[in-house]
This record gives sequence, C-alpha cells and structure tokens, in this order.
Amino acid sequence: MSLPAQKCGILEKTPVGRGAVKSMKHVPFLGKLIIMGVIPLAVLGIAVGILSFRQAALVVRQSQKRVISDTINRIDININVKARQFDGFLTAVSESPETALLLQAAGAGTADRFDSRALQHFCRTTLGSFAEVKSVELYLGSSPVFPSCSQTPARLRSLYDKAGRSSGATVWMDANVHGGEKTVTLCRALMDGGEAAGLIVLELDARMFGSLVLTKQKILNYQTTFLTDRSGTVLYSDSAIHDGWLRLALEHYRGGERKFTLTADGARYYVCSQYNALTHWVTYTVIQEPALFPGAAPLKRYISLVVLGLS
Repeated sequence: MSLPAQKCGILEKTPVGRGAVKSMKHVPFLGKLIIMGVIPLAVLGIAVGILSFRQAALVVRQSQKRVISDTINRIDININVKARQFDGFLTAVSESPETALLLQAAGAGTADRFDSRALQHFCRTTLGSFAEVKSVELYLGSSPVFPSCSQTPARLRSLYDKAGRSSGATVWMDANVHGGEKTVTLCRALMDGGEAAGLIVLELDARMFGSLVLTKQKILNYQTTFLTDRSGTVLYSDSAIHDGWLRLALEHYRGGERKFTLTADGARYYVCSQYNALTHWVTYTVIQEPALFPGAAPLKRYISLVVLGLS
C-alpha cells in the first residue's frame, strides 16, 4: 500500500500553480518584461506621485495659513496704533489746562459762562488729520459744553455709567447703527474728586476706520477680511460677506476656536481670527480651502505627466 505524497516528503504542485507556470511559458519575452518590470515601476511611480502631491499641498497650505496669520497680526497692530492715538487724544483733552478751568468753573457754579472756544480749537487742531472722526463732544453732567453734542439722555447715561466705572480710562462702545451708518463711540470720564464730573465723547465712522486699518492687507485672492465689535456686529468688510459662513464663524469663535475650518453652502472655508484687547474688536479672515492652494490642478497635471513619462 502506497503512502500519500505529502507523507513521502513530496510537495505536490497545485493545479493553480501548474496553470500559472504554464500560462507564463506562453507569454512573450516582452510581455514578461512588462509584467515583471514596467508595471511595478508604474505602480511605484504613481504612489510616489500621489505622495509628492499630497506633501506639496500640505506645505503650500501651511505656508498660506501662516501668511494669513501674519496678515491678521499686522491688522491688529494697525488697530492698536489707531486706538492708542485716540486714547492719547482723550488723555490730552482730559488733562489740558482748558479742561481744568472748565471743571473749576463747574465747581464754582459758573460753567454756563465758560468760554469753550479754546478747547474746541484744540480738539479740531488735534483731530484734523483723522478722516474717521465724525465728532467730538464734551459734557458737564447732562449739559453739553460744545454746541455739536447730540447724545440722547438714555445714551448719555449709558456712556457715563461705563466711563465712570472705568475711572477715567478710555472706553470703546459697541457699534451704534443709525440710518444704515455704523458709528463707533469712545468715551472718557472727566474725573473730579473720584467722581465723573464730565464726559468726553468721540464718534468714529466705522466704515472709514475699518477701511484705513485694512488698506493693502489683502494678500490672497478670494480672501474676505472683516472687523466685528464684541457683540458680533460687522463694522467693516473688504468684500461681500455670506450669512451662512458668518454665523458659523461667530459660533466657532464664541466656542473658543481662533483658527478653524467650517462648511457652509457646500463649500469648505478656512477662518483665522484675532482679538484686540484695546478695542475688544475681532478681526476675521475667511477663505475657501481650495484657494489656499490655487496651483493644485496644474501641479497635479505636471506630476501625472512626469509619472507617465518615467513609466
């Protein structure tokens, strides 16, 4: 009785193996060369091409994001420069000899006879170079010192409350929208014996201010940069804002995110934001993700041609 072939130490070739060997015997030499050499090289080339494209896309997108971040920082510096200039102006007014005489007249009960022309001239001269300044107002209590003062009693009480609690520091209010125009109000209390005896109010054109701080700061195509106050009201934008991604961007920011990606209306957007501690404003830049790497399609075609050429 004969033993099975496996037990005799004989490895029996499977029908599949015998078929593959027989089929390879009938393949021409050129075909064998293609199967064993060209195809593996082509697969390797495609893999290298895909990996190279992905790495290049990653590097370019990261570089573009750094450019956007740098742009946001420059805008924030511009806002700080402007904010400090206006703060310096309010400090100069509150500490001027003319204001000191005004407070003395108020204490003596003769403020109604105070000649404010020198103080008005000082304000006009100092702020003459600032195109964004709409008006300067000065109050003693609820009584206007300058004839151009226009705050309503309710608004004036609100300004006094916030400026008084800041003990003479400059206060930036949220945007005031009237007739389609947005105005930003700065105020500073005139302190006398620890009490707010008067108030300086500076009204700025939000659109003009935003235009000045964002001038020549747009680096990439399809990039939208805009400013909001602490309540989320858009003060200025350098291009059209879409309600879909605006709402989501504000939600992400309020959730603690500063750089993030969102999807709105079927498109993906990259958003970078920066908070300004002086004004309490937030600067946003929004760009569609494909715009971070506008050369993706040409590069993909170039890599494909190289891979095909080498294959």
